Amino acid sequence: MKKTVFKLFIILLLNLSVSSYLLADPEVPWPATLSIPDPVPDNCITSPRKGTVDLKCDGLLFTLHVPEVCLKKACGLIVDIHGYLMTADLQNYYTDLAKRGGNEGYIVIQPTANKGSYGRSWEYRVDNVSKIFSFMNRVKKVFHVMDERVHVTG
Repeated sequence: MKKTVFKLFIILLLNLSVSSYLLADPEVPWPATLSIPDPVPDNCITSPRKGTVDLKCDGLLFTLHVPEVCLKKACGLIVDIHGYLMTADLQNYYTDLAKRGGNEGYIVIQPTANKGSYGRSWEYRVDNVSKIFSFMNRVKKVFHVMDERVHVTG
């Protein structure tokens, strides 16, 4: 009986160590564990690459932060929307979400509202929402983002 329990214990330990090795690479942040094809450019994100880039799509300015791991592994996505009189740069300055999200395997989008007569503010219009949603879907498609790991904050 003791030999059987000991053998089962050894098998369990081996199984746990092998399965954790196969599932998680300590150099790759969760959720970026699944391999993906290369990013596919579209008519707005014409040169998908790592790093931070400002893109003007559908009349709005978007700051896109892509960690290097997200070019080869499926990442999550965070859409971080600024408040009244702010910009994407100010939002990131106060939240540091691009760096923190990138370290955890997330692409971060930070849109900037167009300037109106009272500064930069999100007007309560459907077109702003649809433009942000459209850009979010572009990023999901171009970078093969995991659908179950998409978040919106601000």
